[in-house]
Amino acid sequence: MKAPELPPDTTGSTSTRHLTAQDFAATDNALSCTQIADQRSALQSGIDKANANIAANRHGNQTAGYIGAALFPPALLATEGNYSDKDAINAAYQRLDVLNQLSVLKACPG
Repeated sequence: MKAPELPPDTTGSTSTRHLTAQDFAATDNALSCTQIADQRSALQSGIDKANANIAANRHGNQTAGYIGAALFPPALLATEGNYSDKDAINAAYQRLDVLNQLSVLKACPG
């Protein structure tokens, strides 16, 4: 099985193609630097909250895993996968990537 192709390098010092406004959705192009910063901050808060949820369940998951592996396999069903939190983190990082690239294109501070 072949790995998927990497996206073109648009940010490296040796890249042959640089980002332009056409690489972004019109709604993203309309964002001001302040709006970009606000969205980035909100996304980071969401990531922090989702990570806290995952961390809060970690001890219980480990305990259920030990019990399930050693004594009572149905105990593994008591683990919490935090799948919605993990999906939210994934989506937030994808959006942050877009906002970070847009911020560079618009030469936003910070």
